[in-house]
Amino acid sequence: MIEQLVILGATGDLTARFLLPGLAALHSGGHIGDSSRLIAVGREDWQHDDFHRWVAARLAEHAARLPAAARARLRA
Repeated sequence: MIEQLVILGATGDLTARFLLPGLAALHSGGHIGDSSRLIAVGREDWQHDDFHRWVAARLAEHAARLPAAARARLRA
């Protein structure tokens, strides 16, 4: 099981379209547990809440078909 994952360029288009929905799908399938840790690095000068709102919007746009619990896990 994945315990830690670092995403470089975390606020980029590829992250929004592919990585975040993929990670939500992996969580939904039980491949990423609730204790897993995601470390996101980007160039924007954002606070945690800014990034969490951005993630929520991108998941709503690109991963709406996935369970809400899996999407919420990535925002936590």
